[in-house]
Amino acid sequence: MAMLEGLFMRQSSLKSLLDSVRGRRSSSDGDEDPNPIPQLSPIANSVVSRCSRILVLSTKELQQCFQTELSDSVKQPDTYARHLLEFCSYKALHVLTKCPDYLADKEFQRLTFDMMLAWEAPATGSESLPKGIDCDNHPEVEDEDGGSLFYTNSTSMAVQVDDKKNVGLEAFTRIASACPAVADVITVQNLFDALTSTSSGQLHFLIYSKYLKSLDKVLKSAKGLIGPSFTSSLQLADGEVILDIDGIMPTQPVLQHVGISAWPGRLTLTNHALYFESLGVGSYDKPARYDLATDLKQVIKREMTGPLGARLFDKAVMYKSTAVTEPIFLEFPEFKGHTRRDYWLEIIRSIKCAQIH
Repeated sequence: MAMLEGLFMRQSSLKSLLDSVRGRRSSSDGDEDPNPIPQLSPIANSVVSRCSRILVLSTKELQQCFQTELSDSVKQPDTYARHLLEFCSYKALHVLTKCPDYLADKEFQRLTFDMMLAWEAPATGSESLPKGIDCDNHPEVEDEDGGSLFYTNSTSMAVQVDDKKNVGLEAFTRIASACPAVADVITVQNLFDALTSTSSGQLHFLIYSKYLKSLDKVLKSAKGLIGPSFTSSLQLADGEVILDIDGIMPTQPVLQHVGISAWPGRLTLTNHALYFESLGVGSYDKPARYDLATDLKQVIKREMTGPLGARLFDKAVMYKSTAVTEPIFLEFPEFKGHTRRDYWLEIIRSIKCAQIH
């Protein structure tokens, strides 16, 4: 019984935390703080007020923490408001991201999107949302499992997009990358480009919310697939983080071709390297590491593979460098097309370019 109670408490902690913020907000006059910070715009004050409730501090105390904890270089008049907003947002996100299931929580989605809106207009006199529009009045997003993350065409997307509720790349980069599960600093621009491919480089809340819900489902699915017998034996360096994994589902294997031999296994991408672990009996073998962070005259390109070295299927990525004796081919089998291969080719190239250049 004690175990069940502990589990319930952990699962409800985020809901309780954000519900308390919502409850206090609804009991006050809108979302106005009784003591707004003079240097901040209305939407920035709204965000800082919500952050203060999450941190159980007053906005004045938060501002005092900013004054004492940070150097004078970030307190210049022209950047003071934005740095203060970032300081409060990052502190609140540090608390929220420790709670389970935060990605799918609507209040978390609304708060983080408002942080981005506020980042673009942080100071007094900045352009703010039209009068009468609540900062939290974002449209609801349908929970259909089969719904597409993107709109079918740019016309239907344009109907949903308006100039006052969209955020640009820089705001998304500064806020989203503060949540490691949401975005990685290396690939955040590519992620933003994908999310705004039908909206001319402007991110709407509908798409942002749908992305977080989809991401939450993927992460939960991955946790369920990786059992204790398939734990990773990767020895990562300091500062090295895992960005993506493929090959853990039996229906979507990854094959490594070396010469005329091929092995199924698990492929892991970090911000430093590729790791391939051949699948053994109930476990994975010692990983092979293919460096992306050091300039080893790497060649990474699309390639064709097949049984016994035959070039039949256009579904592979070739890796060649001075550190390997012969080229390595990583095949991503799928029934139709080569979208898995194309995705991995682009993300591997992005990491290589970011690290070496």
